[in-house]
Amino acid sequence: MKNIMHEFLYHNFTYDDIRKSNGVVFTPYAISKFMIKNMLFSQDIIENPFLKVLDPSCGEGNIIFPLIEHVHNIFKNNLPKIYELHSLKLKEEMLIDFIISNNIYGFDINSKMCENLKNKLLKLSKKSKLNIFNEDYLFYELKDKMDIVISNPPYIGHKNIDRNYYLKVKENFSDIFFNKSDLMYAFFKKSYEVLREDGRCSFIVSRYFMESDSGRGLRKYITDNYHIDKIVDFYGIRPFKNVGIDPVILFLDKKKSEKKIDIMKFSAASLNAESFNLISSHLSQNPWLLLNDVKRNIFNKIEDKCTIKLKDISKSFQGIISGCDKAFIIEGEKIKIDKKFLRPWLKNSDIKDGKVKGFNKLLIYTDNIDDIDDFNEIKSHLEIYREKLENRRECKKGLRKWYELQWGRDESLFLGEKLIFPYKASKNNFAYDKGSFFSADIYGLILHKDSNYNYDELKFLLNSEVYDFYFKCFSKKLGRDLFEYYPYSVMEMKIPLIPLHTKEEIINYFNLSLNEIKIIFDK
Repeated sequence: MKNIMHEFLYHNFTYDDIRKSNGVVFTPYAISKFMIKNMLFSQDIIENPFLKVLDPSCGEGNIIFPLIEHVHNIFKNNLPKIYELHSLKLKEEMLIDFIISNNIYGFDINSKMCENLKNKLLKLSKKSKLNIFNEDYLFYELKDKMDIVISNPPYIGHKNIDRNYYLKVKENFSDIFFNKSDLMYAFFKKSYEVLREDGRCSFIVSRYFMESDSGRGLRKYITDNYHIDKIVDFYGIRPFKNVGIDPVILFLDKKKSEKKIDIMKFSAASLNAESFNLISSHLSQNPWLLLNDVKRNIFNKIEDKCTIKLKDISKSFQGIISGCDKAFIIEGEKIKIDKKFLRPWLKNSDIKDGKVKGFNKLLIYTDNIDDIDDFNEIKSHLEIYREKLENRRECKKGLRKWYELQWGRDESLFLGEKLIFPYKASKNNFAYDKGSFFSADIYGLILHKDSNYNYDELKFLLNSEVYDFYFKCFSKKLGRDLFEYYPYSVMEMKIPLIPLHTKEEIINYFNLSLNEIKIIFDK
């Protein structure tokens, strides 16, 4: 079997029609083995030698061949028991034929990969009946119910899905597929439908759905229909080579149970994994918090003590999208342009440790210009980039003049006081600013006039160790060191009604124990 694995796990990466935008991510052998061993047990085959196992996105066989290896070993080690229970006369040399013909099922829409997999299987066993289908799993009616589904489904965001196909998926999977949903969401529902009543499934997917707004339908579907047996959260470790995906593995039972959920959560910093249990009611359509009891208690203390959210006292806005930075972002000394059209310009790297480091670039703010012909210096500079500027979507639609910013926002948002924060950061990084303009990878936060907070007070609270811990309990992890600071999650942070001015006040307000303080402050 080792020789079989070496030969048949080779993959041809030269397919012209296989790109990251197609959602193809090949599953490493070690991960395939881990999923299979935690999903298919010896007793399953002993009790049912005709067990049907399906990979609905099988590609060239990254899961199929380790699956054959695993099932082969179970059969080989239990042939006397299987014969005794089922009178099934199987010799060891017959096992590969039997397994491929009776236990293994696969789907893939890519005809080249499907054909390649079939050829490999036929080399392995020419006598086998192949249950490999070059069909769209999501819209194919299977005649037989499956016992186990195990897969690494395609990760395709809504922007990369053909419009007609998007509408078809949305129509058929409307309860879980909407807004910015990923195509892989639909595989959870389809697999539930094809499984037997006591069936099981395991998926390795992007962990984004656990916290995102677009994932709430999928979270609800999973918790309403499946029992979650185990979750393995890589939490910033990226096992797929050269692919920027943060995965999670889910092990699901179709049969509902009150059994606790086993959690294995890795640390990107130490590469160690923490193991703990959750009760099923902890996971719902709300963002999933994979926290042990101590951390969950800290989170609950903060949530229970606060009665308002950040969105109740402030509003957020995104920075400017120029549509062509080369045209609109300049270094001050290089071009002579009237200063009344120049604005201080910040990128996310200009915000560090809660402070604006300063700026060395300027934005040419053209949205206040009625007629560009009245300003020869600006026009001469922008003419170099005119073709690209005119090809911007908004210009083609007639929504913007060719010399205007793609999304210049309301200028008054930038001129006044605000807190600003990068949308990707390793820790809470809110900085005070007045008068700066900034790119779309920065968000601004403006206090309502009737707020009990001022900017210094709010900045102190949000940048505190306690709130850094609190936010990271439910924010999206991005690779090894970063977290996502989109307003969708930032503005949901609950805060005290009255400002707290010292670290001690924060600790006392939330009644944190010495052990809880240690967990929060010992990074």
